[in-house]
Amino acid sequence: MPQEETFQAVLDGLDVLLAQKAPPSLASLAEDISRTEQPLAPLEVIIELCLKERILDGFLTYLLRWAEQKRDSVHLCCRKLRTLSVPVGNTMKAQSLAQLDCRLDQMFRCLMTPLDSLAITHCFLEESDLAHLSWCPNISQLKGLDLSGVSLTDFSPEPLQVLLEKVAATLQELNLNQYGIMDPQLESVLPALSRCSQLRSFSLWSLRSRVRMSVRTPPRLLDLAGTSLLRDNEASAITALEYLPTELFPPLFLEAFFGRRIETLKALVQAWPFVRLPLGGLMHMPQEETFQAVLDGLDVLLAQKFRPRRCRLRVLDLRNTGQNFWSMWSGARAHVCPSSWMAPAAENSSRTKQHLASLEVFTDLCLEKRTPGKFLTYLLRWVEQRKGLIHLRCKKLKIVSMPVGTIMKVLSRVQLDCLQEVDVDCTWRLSALARFAPLLGQMTSVQRLRLSHVRVSEFDRQQQQQQQQQVVQFTSQILRLHHLRDLHLESPSFLEGRLDQMLRCLKTPLDNLSVTNCQLTESDLSHLSRSPNISQLKGLDLSGISLSDFRPELLQGLLEKVAATLQELNLEQCGVMDPQLDSILPALSCCSQLSAFSLCGNRLSMAIMGKLLRCTAGLPRLREEFYPAPQESYGPGGALHLGRLSQLRAKLIEIMRGLGGPRAIWLSSSPCPRWGSKLRSHEEPFLYHCYVPA
Repeated sequence: MPQEETFQAVLDGLDVLLAQKAPPSLASLAEDISRTEQPLAPLEVIIELCLKERILDGFLTYLLRWAEQKRDSVHLCCRKLRTLSVPVGNTMKAQSLAQLDCRLDQMFRCLMTPLDSLAITHCFLEESDLAHLSWCPNISQLKGLDLSGVSLTDFSPEPLQVLLEKVAATLQELNLNQYGIMDPQLESVLPALSRCSQLRSFSLWSLRSRVRMSVRTPPRLLDLAGTSLLRDNEASAITALEYLPTELFPPLFLEAFFGRRIETLKALVQAWPFVRLPLGGLMHMPQEETFQAVLDGLDVLLAQKFRPRRCRLRVLDLRNTGQNFWSMWSGARAHVCPSSWMAPAAENSSRTKQHLASLEVFTDLCLEKRTPGKFLTYLLRWVEQRKGLIHLRCKKLKIVSMPVGTIMKVLSRVQLDCLQEVDVDCTWRLSALARFAPLLGQMTSVQRLRLSHVRVSEFDRQQQQQQQQQVVQFTSQILRLHHLRDLHLESPSFLEGRLDQMLRCLKTPLDNLSVTNCQLTESDLSHLSRSPNISQLKGLDLSGISLSDFRPELLQGLLEKVAATLQELNLEQCGVMDPQLDSILPALSCCSQLSAFSLCGNRLSMAIMGKLLRCTAGLPRLREEFYPAPQESYGPGGALHLGRLSQLRAKLIEIMRGLGGPRAIWLSSSPCPRWGSKLRSHEEPFLYHCYVPA
């Protein structure tokens, strides 16, 4: 939590120092008492950058401007850089890997030191790029090389052979997944590969699976048959589909998909002998041409009155699933095929005509831009034009920043009763939530619902009647969610004084409830503790809700109600004081299933911390404990005194040692950054300490 005033004071001090020709004599007295003047060396400012906003925040903007103004005397150094959603103009205007073709040699010429690892993945390169890579002097000591997803099907094998020969003495890991390697190419590089004496890990699979395949494993006869069929004559392959064994369809589909055999793909879809076509597992790098070929094949299929004899296709799955299916049929895994995937020959031979049923298309939706992306737009238009024949289904929906009107337009094409997880991670007004509510009511199979940052402005507060109607519009739709198990509400300011309205609408007991970072009234907490649908809670998160002015018996009653099932409890930054914690310790000691508990961000004394440790020592399943630094660790001005904290930490460890048994606790001076993570167990009591400056 950067404080502008104190940070400015530090920079002002540095400005005074940098304005001098030599450092003050006392600064270097211990090093060389005889040296009274030393030229000032440039000051290094070391920082770790995480660029995750479209606009740089105030702290970083100020720092960059300060460093720019003192370019000759200040060197800004960064050891770690992470970019999440920053426009290219705000970083280094670097070229995307997807635009590396014809520029790879430029990048290699700029390398000044030998590389240990190099990964260039999921992009299109030219044959000259691979040649430049093999000539680059700074890759001769590579230990790791990852070229997965770089299609070199039509390239001559020599550049890859030369590349492997160059790194043979040091290479330890080689990844050529989805590389488009065919038999002749692989055979030509085998001699170079055999000289990689340090190689420990080699991956050559053509799908996104975790299967490792040795190059010494010869191709199966089935694989060779499919490759040969496509290589010899594509027209013959299409004609032969009527008579091919079912087992040959998946490997043949892979060959056609990654080899971009468009006509073969269309024909394979029309004759697909399985109920489901898991295309999403192959589309981590969408290829418009191959995807269009699949849809064209479906169009031909849907235009027919009767289903072709062999075709059993009912579901097109565009989710990132199905890797096991492709691995199993490509021979990478020994697995028995589920009966639902197979097409029994006896059944098909007895039925020459089957009426076409509608096709189901499954996808996961992430609406993170103001307008749908190109792929989603095309899919929605394709589904809309085939209304009645295509049912678009979605089990996971995440909304990040799309306007409500656009969301409603997109979701109007989706079968909402199939949704199981809904995550709304954007800032909405209450009126926007009310508009979205009717769609929510259609999501009758939802099991997990997360809403974030629903605001009520001061203007809305003046219109109490309208605001109340909007709350009712939302809560009334909760009545229709008969399968809801997890409810997470982040900053729901509209619930203050109205929590009971939502609780009354719950139709099933919840497994997890999270209501965080908002204001609640004492009556809200009272209604929560009396609600029949929270009696089986496994997770309860009330972090960021001020409980300092509430009667302690309310929280005590709530914990008593969920004591038999509660596994995770988060009370971070709840304003819990010693008297409140002392009053809930008996109820807390009854939570026999509790495995994770956080109290970070509360002001607690050393005395109550000792009582807390003794209380929680009797909980057999408790593995993750996150507690604040004791109040005595802080000075009069609220600053954390590290020396005092170290002494108190030693006392806490003594208390833990006296209680016996292995135990690990995270002690933090801020809201715990590791809530929900797994801490390794210790044979002796151990106290982690996390210091995050205020």
